[in-house]
Amino acid sequence: EVLEDHRVGTACRADAEAVVERDPACHGVLEAVLYFKGFAALVAYRVANRAWLRGERSFALWLQSRASAAFGVDIHPAATIGPAVVMDHATGVVIGETAHLGEGCTMLHGVTLGATGKVGGDRHPKIGKNVLLGANVSVLGNIRIGDGAKLGCGAVVLRPIPSGATAVGVCVELELRGRPTQYAQVGAPAKIIGRAKETNPAAEGDHGLQNVQGLYNANGACVWREMARRGMAEASRGRFLITYSTFKAMLEEQAVPEDAIGEMFFALDTNTDGVISEKEFADNFGKVGERLCRAMSCDVLKCPDSRESMQRRMTEIMHPPGA
Repeated sequence: EVLEDHRVGTACRADAEAVVERDPACHGVLEAVLYFKGFAALVAYRVANRAWLRGERSFALWLQSRASAAFGVDIHPAATIGPAVVMDHATGVVIGETAHLGEGCTMLHGVTLGATGKVGGDRHPKIGKNVLLGANVSVLGNIRIGDGAKLGCGAVVLRPIPSGATAVGVCVELELRGRPTQYAQVGAPAKIIGRAKETNPAAEGDHGLQNVQGLYNANGACVWREMARRGMAEASRGRFLITYSTFKAMLEEQAVPEDAIGEMFFALDTNTDGVISEKEFADNFGKVGERLCRAMSCDVLKCPDSRESMQRRMTEIMHPPGA
C-alpha cells in the first residue's frame, strides 16, 4: 500500500511539472494544482485507479462519476495512464477501460480513446510515449499509436500509426521517421501527412503542425513511376523524359493555374532544355513535391510496391517477432 501511494504521488508530481513545462498559461506548480482541471482530473483518476487495482471497484467507479461531473473528463479507473501527462483544457476527454496512454503525452480537449462497438475485452487504443493529440482527436479500437506521433485536431484514427508519424484529416498515408522512402495508403480515415521533426512532440506542443517533414520521399521515385504509368514520361533512347506539353496537360486537368505549372516545370528542368529527365526529377523533387502530389490528388501514393512494402514494415513494427 505504501508503494502504491508512492507511485500515485510520483505520477501526480510528474503531471504537475509537465503542466508547468508545456502550458504557457501556467506560471507555477501551485497554479497547476489549484486551478487546472486537467491536472485535477488526472489526480482523481490516479486515486480511482489505485482503488480499482485494490479491488475497491464501487469506490473507484463512484470517484470516476464524481470527477466526470465536476471536470467534464471521463476516465475509466481501469485505464492505464503513465506519468507526466498533460490534459490541456481537458473538457470532453474520454478514456476507455482498456486504453493505455503512455508517459509524457499531451492532449487537448475533446480527445476520445474509445472502442468501435459493443465487443468486450481489450478494445481500446494503446498510445505510446510522448504522443501529441490535438483537440477533438478520436482514436477508436484496439490499435497502437507509436511513440512520438502527432495527431492533428479532429483526426479520426482507426488504424495503427507508426512512431514519428503525423496524422490529420480524412484518408490515410503512412510514413516512418527515418525511412522516407516507405509510405502507403492503407485505408484509415486519418491522413498521415508526414513525420514529426521533434523527438518529443508532446513536450514541444506543435498543435499547428508546423514541425512536420513532408510526406513525399526525397527522390520522388514513386511519383516518377506514376507519371510514367500515366504516359506523362515519354520514352526516348531507352529513358523516360517529361516534356512541358504533357506536364501541362496533366496538371490542367486538375485545374492547376498555368503560372503554377510553369513554376513547377522550371524548378524541375534545371538545365532548361525543355524536358525533365528522371535524374533532374529526383534531384529537384523536394522543391515542388508537395504541390505536385497535391495536384495529382495523392494518387501517386497508391503505387502497389510502396503500399505492400509499407504494410510489411508496419506489421514488423506493430507485431515484432517474438513479442
